[in-house]
Amino acid sequence: MKRSLKMNDTENYLAHVKSELWKRLLRSFLCFFAGFFVCLALSYAVFKTADCGRYFVAANVSGGGIFDGIKSTVVSLVPCALEMLVLYFSAYSSLCPIISALLCSFRGASLGALAGLISKNTLGGIGSHSNVAAWLYFAATAVFIALASMSALYSGVLTYTFSRDEKLYYRALSAEYTKCFLICSGAVFIISCAQTVFIAL
Repeated sequence: MKRSLKMNDTENYLAHVKSELWKRLLRSFLCFFAGFFVCLALSYAVFKTADCGRYFVAANVSGGGIFDGIKSTVVSLVPCALEMLVLYFSAYSSLCPIISALLCSFRGASLGALAGLISKNTLGGIGSHSNVAAWLYFAATAVFIALASMSALYSGVLTYTFSRDEKLYYRALSAEYTKCFLICSGAVFIISCAQTVFIAL
């Protein structure tokens, strides 16, 4: 009887989350985007006005052979891959919303610094398409914020079903989350690859 009541509670909870799915996703997206935008603006103001020295991009896909270009692109995607790993595994804890907000804010600060340095011509090793690269980074971040919103949503149901020892629901939700995450993260990686190429062209 207890097991039946527990299952009914879980089903009711999941049904409630499903009924508010888009509202929760939109709320999370707007919150994470706000954090991203604030950090972008602050970072841009700092790097635009302060004397932060001269920087050079780490990726150089235009020089050397094709293998050197591929290697440089892969190396430049390591930070993005680390962000993805942190975001994915955070969904299995109650800290996911906080971690997601921090990652989105970090991306805002990064884009603000890039835009500030480009506007002052203090970023070396870039080509004439650096503005395109900045917009591609923004596009990748928009997908990343959507992914972070989805992770925060799944975090709630994953931690809930795990705490109630609902293994069947937990495994199904975990598989569903992993599939959605792989699709969205693939889009982020593709756009990030294009961004790496354009910043050096």
